Amino acid sequence: MTVTKGFLNSTVKLLDKYLKENRRGGCVHTDNSFATYSQLDDDSVYIEDIYVTPGLRMYHLATKLADHISRIARSRGCTYLVGSVDKSSPDTDTSRSVLVAYGMTEWKQDDYFIYFRKRLDG
Repeated sequence: MTVTKGFLNSTVKLLDKYLKENRRGGCVHTDNSFATYSQLDDDSVYIEDIYVTPGLRMYHLATKLADHISRIARSRGCTYLVGSVDKSSPDTDTSRSVLVAYGMTEWKQDDYFIYFRKRLDG
């Protein structure tokens, strides 16, 4: 199977449709990055995943994706953006520092994840 840009775009659209139908969420993307999100409750949107092509990670694409999800959350009347870090991941410290740099604070933990959240203003 050859993976083409058209195939990838249709896959992202299908994922977006799935998330909208099943999790009140969606997928935002560029040609080199994507983020998925779902609405946890009436007050919070959870960023499930963010991925940026390794060669472009210093260009703030993840911040732009998170900002876009924040605007979606605010338009839905949500007041919090939530993210998490998998405690078993080898990149836990890096992921934690990225969330903190984005303005999230540690909120709670369970056996597997550390949860962060950010109050959405305006």
